[in-house]
Amino acid sequence: MPSHSHRVVENISKRLRSASSAQVFFGDVVYTAGGHFGPRLQQDYQLVVMVEGRVEVAVDGEKRELAAGQMGLFLPGMSEVFVFDENRKSHHTWCAIRPSLVPAELAEACQRAAGVLPLSRRFDQLMEVGLSLPLTAGTQAHALIDALGLAVLQAYLFTDTRQERRTTDEPDALRLALAWL
Repeated sequence: MPSHSHRVVENISKRLRSASSAQVFFGDVVYTAGGHFGPRLQQDYQLVVMVEGRVEVAVDGEKRELAAGQMGLFLPGMSEVFVFDENRKSHHTWCAIRPSLVPAELAEACQRAAGVLPLSRRFDQLMEVGLSLPLTAGTQAHALIDALGLAVLQAYLFTDTRQERRTTDEPDALRLALAWL
């Protein structure tokens, strides 16, 4: 991975949506081909979803790749450099949760979790709820944003547990048939 220590952000084309409280931030961004972010020291628990494109991330020098349809967990205190696809735009969403909001038991579970997982429907839906809160909601939405941030983190860990058991989400048709019965 190339070293880009002289610049933190390059080739970001636009931020699409965001919602935040003092403890949690949901964001949605598109990088043009060849974009990068870092180096930086991760301050939060951050969950990243690749919607389109791909990214290679050096986390404390170890390479991690996320492609469209995958999600990754990044932990506080780690050095990171994100290098996005050189040939096409990369679109990703993220949720950053301040460590002060994360209970000790949840923080310990994050330390054991896989760094990259396939995107689950449940996780994607929670991210969309977080991103859909209007900017005009103001302080009334802060408790909801905090709760959604913790729910997203829990959903990631739940997906990781389901991966270990080699199970998948139920298809929509099956879920609808079961609900009808």
